[in-house]
Amino acid sequence: MQMQQRPSVRNTRPAVVEIVNFKFMKKLGLKKPEFLPDFGKDKRQAVIDKFFTHHDKSTLESVLADDAQIVEQGAKLRTYNKSEWINLMANHVVPAVPDFKWGHSTDGSKDEDGYSIVTVQATGKHSGKAFRIPGSELPKVEPKHEKFKLQEATLKVKVEDQKVQEIVMEPERGAGFLAMYEALGGKVSVA
Repeated sequence: MQMQQRPSVRNTRPAVVEIVNFKFMKKLGLKKPEFLPDFGKDKRQAVIDKFFTHHDKSTLESVLADDAQIVEQGAKLRTYNKSEWINLMANHVVPAVPDFKWGHSTDGSKDEDGYSIVTVQATGKHSGKAFRIPGSELPKVEPKHEKFKLQEATLKVKVEDQKVQEIVMEPERGAGFLAMYEALGGKVSVA
């Protein structure tokens, strides 16, 4: 009895390599090799989008890290922690400007320092309550029911573990909360 040999059949399915987790490299202080794609880009962009489009307390609570810092650079450096930022947005900005929008733009990629670059342009209509910047000596600005549009600003946003860790607002004339205060009719004296 003679055995017949089967013709060899080549597997036509493409080989797939699944990369499960490179977090161990980060924990060891190693940088991601250049040849690897940015696996977290889409998730990072989703976190950034959520931060810049939802200003309610519960969303900000969920998207900001407990030790988050928002740094507003400029003539006066101001750093907000998580609770201060939530207070500013939910109790001052949104009640004064119910249709407040950041008008943000980013692709979610990050630079070698781990920050995503986000361009924002704040807009809205002061049709709600009087506006004031908490922690400042500036008086409240009463609503005038006028629209405003600030200059574009560039922000550096660091997202880790699906949370915003840090935002650095670069100093740009016509942008930021002081510029918003002035756009709403507030007077800022230069000392």
